[in-house]
Amino acid sequence: MLLATVVVASEDRVVADSVYRLQQQGWMITQKVDRVESRAGLPPYQHLVRRVSISTYRLGRGDKALTCEIRYDSQRDRQRETCGPIVSREAD
Repeated sequence: MLLATVVVASEDRVVADSVYRLQQQGWMITQKVDRVESRAGLPPYQHLVRRVSISTYRLGRGDKALTCEIRYDSQRDRQRETCGPIVSREAD
């Protein structure tokens, strides 16, 4: 099986496999906020509390800014990362 890393940048969107990859492309982390949400468990463990860890990163490069969110679901043992859209820092 071949695994590929996808990084696509356009005027207003970025798709990347990781915040680390964006840092390699010159983006700098300007802010990081971590939080943990408690949710109901999924069957057959609905009686247990499910934890979802969420890290929100604000990145900047030149006059552009970008927000990425990494979510880790403890019950599903899955991590998902989303980034975008790219905005002008003047719009902040």
